[in-house]
Amino acid sequence: MDEVSLSEFGEWTEIPGAHHVIPCGFIKIVEILARSIPKSVIQLRKPVKCIHWNQSVSKEIERVADHNSDLPEENKGSNVFVECEDCEFIPADHVIVTVSLGVLKKRHESLFHPRLPEEKVMAIEKLGINTTDKIFLEFEEPFWSSECNSIQFVWEDEAESESLTYPEELWYKKICSFDVLYPPERYGHVLSGWICGEEALIMEKCDDETVAETCTEMLRKFTGNPNIPKPRRILRSSWGSNPHFRGSYSYTQVGSSGADVEKLAKPLPYAESSKTPVYNLTQEFFQRGKPVNAESQNSVGVFTRDVVRKRVKADPDDTEAVKRLKLAMIQQYLKVESCESSSHSMDEVSLSEFGEWTEIPGAHHVIPCGFIKIVEILARSIPKSVIQLRKPVKCIHWNQSVSKEIERVADHNSDLPEENKGSNVFVECEDCEFIPADHVIVTVSLGVLKKRHESLFHPRLPEEKVMAIEKLGINTTDKIFLEFEEPFWSSECNSIQFVWEDEAESESLTYPEELWYKKICSFDVLYPPERYGHVLSGWICGEEALIMEKCDDETVAETCTEMLRKFTGNPNIPKPRRILRSSWGSNPHFRGSYSYTQVGSSGADVEKLAKPLPYAESSKTPLRVIKEEDKEEEKGTTNEIVQLVSESQSVPQHQPQVTRDKSDGSVVPV
Repeated sequence: MDEVSLSEFGEWTEIPGAHHVIPCGFIKIVEILARSIPKSVIQLRKPVKCIHWNQSVSKEIERVADHNSDLPEENKGSNVFVECEDCEFIPADHVIVTVSLGVLKKRHESLFHPRLPEEKVMAIEKLGINTTDKIFLEFEEPFWSSECNSIQFVWEDEAESESLTYPEELWYKKICSFDVLYPPERYGHVLSGWICGEEALIMEKCDDETVAETCTEMLRKFTGNPNIPKPRRILRSSWGSNPHFRGSYSYTQVGSSGADVEKLAKPLPYAESSKTPVYNLTQEFFQRGKPVNAESQNSVGVFTRDVVRKRVKADPDDTEAVKRLKLAMIQQYLKVESCESSSHSMDEVSLSEFGEWTEIPGAHHVIPCGFIKIVEILARSIPKSVIQLRKPVKCIHWNQSVSKEIERVADHNSDLPEENKGSNVFVECEDCEFIPADHVIVTVSLGVLKKRHESLFHPRLPEEKVMAIEKLGINTTDKIFLEFEEPFWSSECNSIQFVWEDEAESESLTYPEELWYKKICSFDVLYPPERYGHVLSGWICGEEALIMEKCDDETVAETCTEMLRKFTGNPNIPKPRRILRSSWGSNPHFRGSYSYTQVGSSGADVEKLAKPLPYAESSKTPLRVIKEEDKEEEKGTTNEIVQLVSESQSVPQHQPQVTRDKSDGSVVPV
């Protein structure tokens, strides 16, 4: 329930009327609805691969139509084509999509072409779904009394537990009850058990024999009756592992609201026309109770398209050619801003939070030998003997209340001084060494936190920190340095910007893999040449940056040279003599470049992530997670980290030790 929004919890409304058991199951409802539809047009066992929904993607529509050579001519202009797994394409005027939120979370990127608008993607990611399974046990005779309606399981050893998440072998502790099915004349002697969450998924992986045996042992333990027989039959659901459901019910997760439900249900494309190709995401959300009138949060990309484009198009003084060029330049601006924000698209960047970033005052300086010099200066006051490099951290055991774990860790290091065995924190390294500490400062990037927060901290981080990690954004911005023998640009040239006129009115700046280079926004000239040589510095961001990282140097150099030839009109530009490029996205110790305030997140999430642990009015806060955006106005920079590490060095230290990971963080006991 840490994942369920408190503010939205009361918005669910019970559908009025009595409860009814439907004979033969819920399939009867579907059969009744299908009676008015000719059987010849209902196709079962026909998995859908992709919905090609926007007729503006004319080439795709033509390809789909040509694939079915026997398609009636009138259908080749259909608004939508549904591509099935068996390669058949079915034309349609409208499509209603009723897949579960679980399927959307897993498949939305491949299920729709073009991809869904960013606000729908964000709604899918923010809303919650998980698994609730039922376990039906049928017995020869009832071992319960005729007055018994339910057997509830209360574990006294969990009285003050902060978490109700269990290791795999204890999955059964998530079973909350077994209800008696009445009347027995109809159902037999059957108990219906409930289990949810990750433990339900573990249960689904077990065989019937294991589940039946485990449940019987639980019933024996809690009833005090060791003679309860094993059930004669077991039947159970598997909603979580079923690829057509991937969950049971949806819910309003912390950080989401009724506005996300409404965004997901809104037909596409967005237009006030009865003849638009519509697919309603009429999932379980569409039939929620009372909707919440929450203000929708816009993105920089949506604002730019909705507002700036309209102004350009409305300018009476410009010719159509000039307007088209201006619109293409706006797309170029969005690429530049995406590189600055390190987002895949400006559709992901919150408009309301966009102005919160503050330029750090003072002149810009180039640090000789690179940023590593800053680290070396900070490290001067720390004895070299306690700095450990190439020492990756596996897990931080940070809460002393987990006494058994702390004892295990302490016992593992038999040569650990006795006074250290009561330390507040233990840092477990990949080489199995455990390092004791009073306090830990964690400086890994948001990208590493997104990938590893579940395994990096024990116990797991509080839910508000996990939600902050998931809501805040990080992506990749890479630089490509090209060194030439001689400059082909003039001495007045500072930058070569790439404006693609065919993108003037594109809704998306996401490209297929082979066109990754179209995300390069510019090549800047490095000055002075006396210092750097004849070097151009290119910028690329998002998923296309990750694709670039997978290419070899030869391919990247050749591709960039072809771009420069095309845009300068100079076919004689030589290939660079040398190429150097970053790979922040694929580096497991970074997994991204800069962080940003994503749509749906705010400065409050930054503050939650920076708050020391455990939460208490005490000077002893053994764990603090900080990252490059620890201050809202300085997010995306290392300024706050530098300040905090400097401050930590001014504190009197007892047995100081600093463990420096290969590249993603420091552990500073003070």
